[in-house]
Amino acid sequence: MRVAQFILLLAVSTAYAADPTTLISVIDSPESLHALQDSLLPTIIVYTTVIDCAPCISLFPKLIRGAEYLNGMVDVATVDCEQQRALCAKAGVRTMPYIHMLPARKQKNPYTGEWQKLPVEYTGALTARDIVDTALAMLPEEYVLSQVRCSVCWFLCMLHVLHIPSLYTPFSHMRFPRQIDSSASLARAIADAHARFLPAVVLLSTKDTVAPLFRAVATALQGRAVCIQVSLGVDVGDVLSTGETRPAIVLVGVDGHAVQYDGELSAPALKAWLVPPRVPEMAKV
Repeated sequence: MRVAQFILLLAVSTAYAADPTTLISVIDSPESLHALQDSLLPTIIVYTTVIDCAPCISLFPKLIRGAEYLNGMVDVATVDCEQQRALCAKAGVRTMPYIHMLPARKQKNPYTGEWQKLPVEYTGALTARDIVDTALAMLPEEYVLSQVRCSVCWFLCMLHVLHIPSLYTPFSHMRFPRQIDSSASLARAIADAHARFLPAVVLLSTKDTVAPLFRAVATALQGRAVCIQVSLGVDVGDVLSTGETRPAIVLVGVDGHAVQYDGELSAPALKAWLVPPRVPEMAKV
């Protein structure tokens, strides 16, 4: 990392609890930029410099504050355009700071035919809240089984029942969960996970929408666990014994043994709790 950039990051980080050098990665080669393609999470890439760029300097404390909030949910990286001019030119940097957002999922590049994360230019306000909100919106929801998603499932099922193949066929490869609206449907969802030799991570939520934290955890655990959200008002007392406390997170292992999470509700803490042996590195899908 450039000395001037490190000093600046260190100076503005004194107001925050987390170390910016661990929250924000520095892209210093084409290889490190390409490595972001392998992350399961969305990524914010900030092309900047500390030389004669007042907007860049004012952005750093906002970026650190945003990275601290996004820790474990969205990756944050910076590129020093004074040192990495070729990378910045290839990214089409016209003015600084310049921000790219990489989605969580790869898409087919229409020009090369390769599957990769296609960057999207961020054109919103340079505030921590706007950058954070835009990044969190990129977290996919399809890795969470929830009541919210069943309206989509119902719609596609109706297309199938009504024999409208021209509308249904494009979605026929997609797998949609049952509606989690009762203890019975929750029990079936857990049984389906166990049938695939996967543990189930169940969030007993106080909301109907799926929180970014759980979307991030589900995205990181794709293929290794089934994440299920149960909205407020659904009684699951005969399936999980968690009392009346919500939100609550319960891991139901393939052997049926249930363990309730009692740590901090943050993505790093929750993912650290779920690492092996609770959730295997490799699982049969």
